[in-house]
Amino acid sequence: RDANRQASLPQPQADLGGAGTVTRRDGTGWNTLEVQSTYTPQAGDFGDGRHALVLGLHRNQYTLQNVVNNAPDWRGAETTLNQSYYGKTLITALYAQDAWKMTPELTLTSGLRFENFEAFDGSQYFAGPPVAQSVFPSRKLTATSPKVSLAWAATDEITLRTSLGRGVRFPNVDELFNGTQTGTSITTSDPNLRPEVSDSAEISVEREWGRHWLRASVFRDDVADTIQRQTDSTVFPSVTRVSNVDKVLTQGLELVWATRDVGVRGLDLGGSFTWTDAEVKANAAFPAQVSKKWLRIPPQRYTLQASYRPSQAWLFAAAYRWASSSYNTELNLDTNPDTYGGTSSLNQLDLKACWRFAKQWEWSLGINNVAARPSWQAHTMPQRSVQTELRWHL
Repeated sequence: RDANRQASLPQPQADLGGAGTVTRRDGTGWNTLEVQSTYTPQAGDFGDGRHALVLGLHRNQYTLQNVVNNAPDWRGAETTLNQSYYGKTLITALYAQDAWKMTPELTLTSGLRFENFEAFDGSQYFAGPPVAQSVFPSRKLTATSPKVSLAWAATDEITLRTSLGRGVRFPNVDELFNGTQTGTSITTSDPNLRPEVSDSAEISVEREWGRHWLRASVFRDDVADTIQRQTDSTVFPSVTRVSNVDKVLTQGLELVWATRDVGVRGLDLGGSFTWTDAEVKANAAFPAQVSKKWLRIPPQRYTLQASYRPSQAWLFAAAYRWASSSYNTELNLDTNPDTYGGTSSLNQLDLKACWRFAKQWEWSLGINNVAARPSWQAHTMPQRSVQTELRWHL
């Protein structure tokens, strides 16, 4: 249940009442179902115990009911319909995966996902002027997503892995049917959006020796029909639209490392280093975006973690995260990311302590962004925050 009341007049006049609108989203929501089974045949069954199977069924349905009513007094009564947006989406999927140990050194993991997508009961109404009403036909789409990964244990310490896969993301009910019109902004959707199709590849090398572990990965993600939501604030009222971008290519390199009992028993360290280049390669609907960097993907990201367990009763942990700034506009015109509307760099230290003071009891205290360093991703990101938790285990 959700009701949002808005006054037409600014404060402080709005405190006295007056005309406005009431946006109701009662009925908007979702339901999901996931059923999964795993099976690892033992020696004597097919495959001589070298297979590990996963079978699953997935279903989710989303419902949008976004109704805006006129209100002679925005604090209470509602009268006529101002605008409405309705729609439903349903995805049903079957998937299977098998990890086949071909030899003691070679493991082949393959999988397949089949999805059926439906969009229906979509409609929009705007009281105007001018009056605008649309009823959208139902749509049905299917998609098949295969994947394969081959891992080779070259030595006791080194593993090489190559992975290929395809993923499909269907547009959600908000992107297809939702919208709004006010005096300062217009949001439009597209009931004919195409699903995103991502073809991904990764090559990685892992090495484990003693208490140390290191992985290096090179990845490539080629996405067709990427779904993009973009706001144009250079016009009044501002316009937010959803559209497909023909091709976005993301490539990069990632290093991940971990080590245990560094110097003293119970002290563990880890970290990751990621360099990414994401660029628009084709966009017939907006050619000026071609060769621009894709939105909200930082070119560099670094993390460091440390944890120390002096005893079974205590755990102390720290995590430091840094990410470079990125663009938040199609044409990369936002050259000042450190403000509202921008996507700034991130520089954050988090601390946490856990105390197991009894056999079944644990208490933890954490402080995120200890130095209260400001950052933005369109809106302001959280600054210093404190969390505490008391947990009882059966």
